[in-house]
Amino acid sequence: MSRILIVEPTHDGGSLAEALRGEQLPIDRAADAPGAIAAIASGEHAAVIVDLATPQLTLAMVTETLGGMALRPMVLLVADDFPAARDAFQADLIHGLVRRDSAEGWLPEWLAECASAFGSQRLGTVAGRRAGDSARA
Repeated sequence: MSRILIVEPTHDGGSLAEALRGEQLPIDRAADAPGAIAAIASGEHAAVIVDLATPQLTLAMVTETLGGMALRPMVLLVADDFPAARDAFQADLIHGLVRRDSAEGWLPEWLAECASAFGSQRLGTVAGRRAGDSARA
């Protein structure tokens, strides 16, 4: 099953990772910049949700890492400073941008549906490449 990476600061409660685990989704979590970049670069996730409030993590670090990947995950940014995040948005690398206060409630269900659909496509592509079928995109 495809995994979802949640990059967010450590919370005392109410974290997005906790909400998604409640939906029975396969979640990995990174709480700082080094862990986030290593997890994103691993290529093991069908979807990545990045909270731009994560300590020491910048959008430039995320987009640089994604830009070097041949097979990229679906990426959603969660931000408080929406205008700044929107201005730095790169549609070929980042697939969505959500204000933190609007993400509660609907995001876990939406993510489950997207990860399921994207994960099926991604697993087919990865399997084809491993089998030596370079004609598959």
